[in-house]
Amino acid sequence: MLHSFNWMLLERHGQIPDPVPRGVFKPITLSSGSPSLVVFDLETTDLIRGRQMPHITQLAAVELDTGSLYNTYILPKVPISEEAMNTTCIVVNFDLEKMTVHGFIDSLSVFKKAFPGQQNYKQETLVKAVLNTSYAAHDATEDVKTLGLLMKQTKLSGPEILQFSFPPIFVHQGLLFGNEK
Repeated sequence: MLHSFNWMLLERHGQIPDPVPRGVFKPITLSSGSPSLVVFDLETTDLIRGRQMPHITQLAAVELDTGSLYNTYILPKVPISEEAMNTTCIVVNFDLEKMTVHGFIDSLSVFKKAFPGQQNYKQETLVKAVLNTSYAAHDATEDVKTLGLLMKQTKLSGPEILQFSFPPIFVHQGLLFGNEK
């Protein structure tokens, strides 16, 4: 069976495509200075369904040290699902300015280290348990402000938080690997 599949690929593409590597998530290192940590949240047109990737409709970010906030709405190229409209209340969209990203922090792993033994690690649950409050979930601005408060509450240093980081290329490789399964 594998032989016939490889033959089919050869006929279709002229060669067997290279395998897609599984993403390897390793911490990033900075050549100098201390990290400027920015947490972000996205709202999208839908959930990932099979190989159909949703489009981003809102991006919000907050720089942890200064509290500087960025928020923008983005015009998606696919329709917003009814469920996403009901959850986020986003129906009007705009454009996104270009940003440079050196790496991402896996906040779930950070929270599991900083707040062990929680009932679950959903942001709304952590906000109630750790910050003893609630917030307007599913609005990227509110989500990211609250995520920033949770990250500050971990009391972890920049180098400690960077242990949960990975470069953007690993996200791309992970998505490719997942689509090849």
